[in-house]
Amino acid sequence: IDDKATFKRLKRINGKVLLEPANEKYEPIELKENMDIKLYKVIMSIKRKKF
Repeated sequence: IDDKATFKRLKRINGKVLLEPANEKYEPIELKENMDIKLYKVIMSIKRKKF
């Protein structure tokens, strides 16, 4: 988004498309048609081993 790399979750809520940050101290970003957005990779799920 605007030349910055971030890790976010894509959500659709009440007709809006939001990017929700993985870090809770940041606010979600509502996607709008005039924004310059590039998606490089989509991670569908992450499985972690418990030690």
